[in-house]
Amino acid sequence: RIAQELHDVVGHAVNVMVVHAGAGQGISSADPKAREIFTTIAATGRGALADLDRMLDLLHGKAVRDPLPGLAELSQLCSAVRSTGLDVQLSIADEAKQAAPSVGLTTYRIVQEALTNVMKHADATTVRVEVTGGPGGDQKSGGEIAISVRDNGTGGKPVPGRGLGSIAARAALHGGSARYGPAGDAGFEVSARLPVSAASTASA
Repeated sequence: RIAQELHDVVGHAVNVMVVHAGAGQGISSADPKAREIFTTIAATGRGALADLDRMLDLLHGKAVRDPLPGLAELSQLCSAVRSTGLDVQLSIADEAKQAAPSVGLTTYRIVQEALTNVMKHADATTVRVEVTGGPGGDQKSGGEIAISVRDNGTGGKPVPGRGLGSIAARAALHGGSARYGPAGDAGFEVSARLPVSAASTASA
């Protein structure tokens, strides 16, 4: 029932958005900035539909067909957010790129939700995304990935909701932890630590 509702309601709405964005690209051909905005909307919508298809497969107990996003896709994610006018700075340590796909997926989803939170609530102009650590470290711990998403917005106390709750839940599912709150004198920071060696059931 949940899968059917997601397909019929969310899938339909996003498809309509993609179609209108495509039409907007043609209408705005004389305005490069407007065309860029419509192109981003269309690409984001198509990405959302692909994610929805993967989620529906999981709900139906099917194997995921397409590759899931990971650390390599963070650059594309940040580029899409930059198109909204937000200055997104991304730094990924070389060692972190060696982490397993499950770690990369969890990292991607945490950064994705944190950036969404910045766009919706922070009134920020700049956000810095840092991914450090990796599979190295002592043999007992196996290393860890550290994630930080910090903006220069209004800060303030976090209001618990689905977004921040999702970040904490994803980190915990991977055997890690997440924190969020005001960052120093200004801004807001979401941070998480994920053990590289932990078994994870994260899949979407």
